[in-house]
Amino acid sequence: MAVLNTYADITTADGTEEFVVIHAAATKNITSAVLRTYTLGNAFVAFTGPATATKTFTLPDATATILTTNAAVTVGQGGTGRSTSTTAYGLIAAGTTATGALQTLPAGGTGDILVGGGASALPVWTGATGTGAPVRTAAPTLSTPLINTSVNFGSSNISSVASPQNGTAGSTMFGQLHGSALVSSSFLFGNWNTNVAASACLVFSKSLNSTIGTHAAVTNGTTLGRITFEGSDGDEFLLSAAIEAETADNATNGLAKGKLNFLVVDRTGSLKTGAVLTEWGQLRTAAINFTGPALAANVPAKFFVTSATYTDDVTTGSVTVNATVAAIAANSLAATNLSVTYSDASSFYIAGAPNAGTNVTITNRWALYSAANNNALVGNTRIGSGTAPTVALDVTGDVLASAYIKSANATAGIGYGTGAGGTVTQATSRTTGVTLNKVCGTITLFSTTTTAGTFASFTVTNSAVAATDTVVVNFASAATADKYGICVTAVAAGSFRIQIHNIAAVGVAEAPVINFAVIKAVTS
Repeated sequence: MAVLNTYADITTADGTEEFVVIHAAATKNITSAVLRTYTLGNAFVAFTGPATATKTFTLPDATATILTTNAAVTVGQGGTGRSTSTTAYGLIAAGTTATGALQTLPAGGTGDILVGGGASALPVWTGATGTGAPVRTAAPTLSTPLINTSVNFGSSNISSVASPQNGTAGSTMFGQLHGSALVSSSFLFGNWNTNVAASACLVFSKSLNSTIGTHAAVTNGTTLGRITFEGSDGDEFLLSAAIEAETADNATNGLAKGKLNFLVVDRTGSLKTGAVLTEWGQLRTAAINFTGPALAANVPAKFFVTSATYTDDVTTGSVTVNATVAAIAANSLAATNLSVTYSDASSFYIAGAPNAGTNVTITNRWALYSAANNNALVGNTRIGSGTAPTVALDVTGDVLASAYIKSANATAGIGYGTGAGGTVTQATSRTTGVTLNKVCGTITLFSTTTTAGTFASFTVTNSAVAATDTVVVNFASAATADKYGICVTAVAAGSFRIQIHNIAAVGVAEAPVINFAVIKAVTS
C-alpha cells in the first residue's frame, strides 16, 4: 500500500523547528495525523479514527497539560485524581479539598445504611435497626410520606377536627387514616410468636420534659394518653367519648401508678368521667353530677344490668347448678407491714338511701330495694345496727309485720331472747309491790307460810307494759304443787297486778317463783 507523506515545517518563536506529518494511504482518506516535536524530544499527540467517516477534532484555544494513558487525570482536568478505585464495589466520595483526589468508601455489609460523619469525615456504614427494610436511627422529616394510599403523615391532605386529644378545637392532627369501605380505616397490630406472653402493643408515653428524649418524672394527675371516639354532625367530627390513662400518684422509685378514666359527653355537651378503674383495681362510678330523664327501673343513675336472656350452651346432661347474673365473690383482706383491725368489713356496702334534692320529694327512701320474687340471705343477718348477728335474723329495733309472724319449728317457737328478761325479789310480805321494767322475767315471792282459803295481791311496776297488753303469769318453782292459784287481775300503762290464791295451808315457809311475759297488743 502506497503512503502519501505530507510535511509542514513550523518555526516557533523560540527558534525551535517543528513539523507536521500527515499519513494517508493512496486514494484513501487520512487515517492519522501526528504532531511531533523533534528538537526537544517531548511527547506527541496522535489523532486516529476509522477510515469510513470524516472526523473533526477541535483543539482548545489554550495551553493545557496533555493527557496520557499512564497518568491519573486530575480533578482540575475533570478526572478523579486517581488511577484506580482500589476497592471493588466501593463508593467514590469527594476529596479533602476542592481539588484533592477523590476518596474511596469501602463496600458496606448486607443491610447496612450510611450515616453521615459530618463536614470533615467520610460517611460510615452502620448496621440498621429494626427488621425488614433498613431503618434510620432517627426518623427523617418528610412532607407527605404515603402508606398505600389511605394514610398521610404531615400537613398534606389532613383536615382539622373539632375536639382533638390536645383539646384545641380546629387543630390539625399530625396523622390520619381515612377510608370509605366497610372495613377500612382499621389498624392491625399483629404478633406471631410461640411465647404466650408476647403480644402486639400500642404505647402511649409521657415525660414532663419538653426536650425530646429527656426524662422528667410525671406527677399525680398527669394525662398519659387518650383514645377518643368522634362522630360527625354533618359538618365536622365531634367528640363523643374517650378512654384516658392518668397517673394516680407522683412517679418515684421506679413506680408510676395509674388509673383509667372512661369519659362520655353528656346531654349538655360536657365531657364527663363516668367511671374510673383505680390503681387498686376498683371500678368506681365517678363522683360527678349528671343530667337526664327521670330515674326509673330502666333508667338508673349509675349502674344497670340490662334485661337479657342468658343461654347455657356449655352444660351437658341434666344437672342442677346455681345461676347468678351479677356476682360479688368472697375476698380476703390482708396487710403486709402492720397489724390491721377492720371494725367493719363488707363485700357490698351502701352508704344510705338517696336524699331529696332541689324540687324533689321522695315518698319512700330505700337504700336497698328488691322489687319482686324471692330473696335469700343464707348467713346470719343483722338489721338495725352494725353489730355482728348471732342468729339467722338478728334485729336491733322494732319489727312490724303487716301479716302474721309464726314459727314452724317443733321445739323453738316464738318468744323473747336473751336480754329481754329480768328478775326481782319481793320484800316484807306477799302484798309488797315490786318493780321490774322488762317484758318478761321472774318474781320471787316473800318466803312465808300460808293459811288455806286466803288471797294476797301485789302490784308489779313495769314501764314496758301498755294498757292494751296481755300479761301471762305462772308458777315456775319452789311452790308446793296444787297449793296455789295465780292470775293477773289488772293491766294498766306502766303496771299490772298479780293475785295469789292460797288453796291449801302451807305450814312450812317457802318462796315460790313466778314467771311472767308481756304480749304486746293494740286495739286497732
